[in-house]
Amino acid sequence: MSLDTEDYWTALAIQEVANTYGDSVSVDKKKKSLLKFGENPAVGTAEATLMEFLGSETSETYATGNDIDGLVFDDTFTGAVTIEGHTISGSDLTFVSQTINATSTTKATLTTPLYRATRIFNASGTNMPANSKGYVYASSGVSLIDGVPQTASSVKIIMSAAEQQSLKAATSLSSQDYAFVTEIYASINKKTQGGAVIRFKVRDSGGVFRTVFKRGINSLGPDLNFKVRPYKIIPKNADIIITAEADSAAAVSGGFNSILAIIQ
Repeated sequence: MSLDTEDYWTALAIQEVANTYGDSVSVDKKKKSLLKFGENPAVGTAEATLMEFLGSETSETYATGNDIDGLVFDDTFTGAVTIEGHTISGSDLTFVSQTINATSTTKATLTTPLYRATRIFNASGTNMPANSKGYVYASSGVSLIDGVPQTASSVKIIMSAAEQQSLKAATSLSSQDYAFVTEIYASINKKTQGGAVIRFKVRDSGGVFRTVFKRGINSLGPDLNFKVRPYKIIPKNADIIITAEADSAAAVSGGFNSILAIIQ
């Protein structure tokens, strides 16, 4: 079966990419899907990205170059860790996956410094110590105390022992890839009644984040589970985030499914 031609919504998206962006793309040649999901345990009345932050931030402070170069843990973990993200050259992003060994509360230097850090997970055969966290950060000018970076904005992604991987509902696309978003979902993770507004936001290369999907949800249900038809096309070199703002403090989780298509 050829997804490029036999799946109607994929074929439509491929045609739309050609008409809108002038690129010929193929799902068959890419052969990859992308699920991104995250949780912010402390969403309040201010809009916040669905990811964990070190301090009181509500959105990531994006690097302006390949400045993300450090991995550190606030405990004794020394196992292998896989870090996914992108580098930048000019305005083009390149996907990078690297596995390095943690060095506990001392900075371990990334093999390839990153422009974006989008996922981190425990790639060893040993669980992280209970209640510990790992941080990927831009280390220039940043001090550490007991393995915790002392500049909150320097931290780009966090991995907790409870999950053994990051929970970050944000990603970027390389200069060779488009994403066809097929599903967006979100929920409020508390039993008492509360509401939140979910936004799916995209920033094209050189642009600003704009809302391309917005929906209200309630903790008493139903959760958000939106099948996107036609597929939402995200262009190459774009940044993607899911945000929430709640009527009272709440943990909010969400994510999206997508099919990737490569420029041919």
